[in-house]
Amino acid sequence: MQKALYVVSDLHLGTGQLPQEDFRADRKFGDFLRHITNDFSTCVELLVLGDAFDFPQVLSNTNDQTREPDVGSSELESIDKIKKIISGHPVFFDNLKLFLSNGNTVRFIRGNHDVDLIWPGVQEVIRKAVNASCAADALVFEPSHVYRKNGVHLEHGNQYDSTNCFKNPDAPFVATTSTPKRLERCWGTYLVETVVNDFAERYHLINNIPELPQALCLALLDDVRFTAKQLASVLMVIARAGLPVGKLVKNVTLGPDSESHGQADMCVATSTEFLNSLNDEIRAAVEKRLDNEEFSQQFNSEIECLLNAEPLDSDILADKTEGEKTLGLFTKENRYMRAAEKILNEKQEPVDVVVFGHTHAAVHHNHRKLEVPFEKCYINSGTWTFTVSLNDPRNQGKSFKALHESGHRTQRLSFVKICFNEAGSPAAELHHFEDVLSTGG
Repeated sequence: MQKALYVVSDLHLGTGQLPQEDFRADRKFGDFLRHITNDFSTCVELLVLGDAFDFPQVLSNTNDQTREPDVGSSELESIDKIKKIISGHPVFFDNLKLFLSNGNTVRFIRGNHDVDLIWPGVQEVIRKAVNASCAADALVFEPSHVYRKNGVHLEHGNQYDSTNCFKNPDAPFVATTSTPKRLERCWGTYLVETVVNDFAERYHLINNIPELPQALCLALLDDVRFTAKQLASVLMVIARAGLPVGKLVKNVTLGPDSESHGQADMCVATSTEFLNSLNDEIRAAVEKRLDNEEFSQQFNSEIECLLNAEPLDSDILADKTEGEKTLGLFTKENRYMRAAEKILNEKQEPVDVVVFGHTHAAVHHNHRKLEVPFEKCYINSGTWTFTVSLNDPRNQGKSFKALHESGHRTQRLSFVKICFNEAGSPAAELHHFEDVLSTGG
């Protein structure tokens, strides 16, 4: 019988430096590893389903930001980054080392934030950190972006997101003869490295607020000039990539009667889509500020500088997913449900359980929400980072400064437990380790 399989995703380990660090559960993760070890008399397998490490948020000593937007890290740059991550999380890696020494297995699948795990040099640095040289099959770095075995289909899920997909996820390298060899950089990573990291220096909660449009508006109300520059950079990169926010740039910032600015008019999103994503309080505040002539002029001056900049090559950041282009900012869980549904209904290689990560939204759907047979299910493994929801009544009405100081934070520490019966069929459950800790289970 196969080992019990536990799945976690989206840990997002960075350098460990506060306040920007997203993963602050090093000791709780050690408790979790001890919990799942004691849960079974036999050895267990832990599968980390992408974004274990947040390479884009780590600055490399050898990083070259003059390269083209689709050109990512070299192996040496990725090695430099993983060393900084390991140095920043000694407790995490000590616990992983202990878990492996007890005969258990750890398997890594790449996500969009840790595609760097494909480099052999990065894998070797991690092996040394957890002393995993004793058993070749104890620490596994999956060569494929998909793990499918015994009726279980596991993948990070970024390939269903226009923001963060790769042309060839199993060989995510730039097609070039130049040296050194480099990873492909999806446009979401390009934005993180060139814009979001700078933005997070001032508003470090930006990566932890699920309502991103609302978060951007709060920052806009706090510091219009700084945020206008950052927001304009983000929106114009997206627009020049042909993704659906061009009219958002024109209608929300410059007004619905503004003149065309090239590729921005090719996109399909509207200002209504953006404003409808905000809660009533923030929407009213944004609309009020946009009606202020001084505010609008200051904001628009920053936007127009970027609108008049030279456009990027439209092929560089082109959408590589099938079907309608979708901006990750507005991507709904429905897209992942439909993808899971398709996999669960395959006839050639039957699958009973699909698990994705990526969205940070832990969900468990079965036949009641999916058009699948009774016994099949789709689960999203959620995240181990904390969230600060602007829709939480305890956070509403707070400025960004107040959120930094006293915002209510939620951390569920989600995981998926998959067991196999005597016939080898899987049964999966979604759990939250915070619930286990609170009940003493």
